Amino acid sequence: MQSLEQLDDSSGLKKLADLSQEEYVRNVNELRKKLLTAWANEKKVESVQIVVELSRILSSTAAPHFYPSQFVLITDILDIFGDLVYERLLSKANKERAEAGLGPLPKHFTHEDVPLATRETAKNWFCKIGDILELLPRFYVETAIINCIVFLDADSLSANLHRLSGMPLSIQHPLIASYARAYLCRVAMRLSPADRAPHWKCLNDWMQSFDTQPVCIWLFLQFCCS
Repeated sequence: MQSLEQLDDSSGLKKLADLSQEEYVRNVNELRKKLLTAWANEKKVESVQIVVELSRILSSTAAPHFYPSQFVLITDILDIFGDLVYERLLSKANKERAEAGLGPLPKHFTHEDVPLATRETAKNWFCKIGDILELLPRFYVETAIINCIVFLDADSLSANLHRLSGMPLSIQHPLIASYARAYLCRVAMRLSPADRAPHWKCLNDWMQSFDTQPVCIWLFLQFCCS
């Protein structure tokens, strides 16, 4: 895909560092449209390829002044992808329940309320994402769809958020690791706001990445504990 190549720093077409912010935003918006079109046309493989390639861009710091903008634009698309997968599974479950003479899934459903075929589909999604070889794209895409774990086992959401919070430890670059933690915390806050474990895990790991703790950390902790 030409748009992906233009955004990918490894491409020979145009280096990411050479893109203006306006060009970058325009290309990312085009990819957002491509994702929605691919999904609407049942091209799930292409949809996954788009979000994987977008996530891969976040592994490059060739243009550090763009990184915050990259993060916001790309994670917004990842959130869209996660919502698309969730809504598709929800629709599939309700359709299967209707065929079985049952009503739609309750608001706070458990995996026992989910038809077996939908559970298998949800499992396949996580298996496909688990097959992504590169750590950073796998982390971002799995985090984006982690809400879908409720179709398999709602009680495991907390454990999986905590597991994901530890993955940035394997990311060598401190900037990339910090933003990965920020995305995990954002998702965790939305899905399980009362569960602070992933946030404290991310904060602790981030603090341990410094030889000397910045003063801002202690000011932040003082604010949180006051």
